[in-house]
Amino acid sequence: MNKRSSSWLLASGFWLLVPACSLFDNSQLEQQRAELARLRGEADKLKQETETLRQQGQQRDNERDACNRAFYAFEAGKKAGDTEAAVAHYKEGLTLCPNDDVAHNELGELYLRIGRRAEAATEFQAALDINANFSRARKNLEATR
Repeated sequence: MNKRSSSWLLASGFWLLVPACSLFDNSQLEQQRAELARLRGEADKLKQETETLRQQGQQRDNERDACNRAFYAFEAGKKAGDTEAAVAHYKEGLTLCPNDDVAHNELGELYLRIGRRAEAATEFQAALDINANFSRARKNLEATR
């Protein structure tokens, strides 16, 4: 075979392959691209959910730490010599841990002791808002009416 005929064969072979390549079905490649895009979206969504859960866990830990610190204020309130000092300690503790139903009830009882019935009722109601089954707070609230 001479050089000229081999070049012709090569050129004609190339042109024979081009139509065959154009017949190649790109749908599988497009499906794979679509699947990759879907999986990337799912991965991003999972990353966001993981970050949200991490932040919620951190928030719960912070709240628990604050409530542990508030416990010392509540204890100081129980040991305080006068009722006004005890009220101040309970209010301080409730700024750290506002969802402590028992502390709200005990602060309400302190308010009752010094004749501040409206503030006592507010604290008893706060305790019941946190824990609707808190029978002592319910009884105390009824006593303010």
